[in-house]
Amino acid sequence: MFISGISATRDQVPTMVMGGVVTVAGIALLVGLYLFQQRQQRVEAETHAQLGRPVPPQR
Repeated sequence: MFISGISATRDQVPTMVMGGVVTVAGIALLVGLYLFQQRQQRVEAETHAQLGRPVPPQR
């Protein structure tokens, strides 16, 4: 089964590699944005706590 598809697979390898790179980059970007958002919320909470104000409700 694989033997007959080797030539097609070999042609598709660059596309698959690029797809994998794009996917990994997209996941890394999402994780980075999520962590950044979490850190921002924590900083806001700490700032409000220091100022003695109630913490705004989480969105």
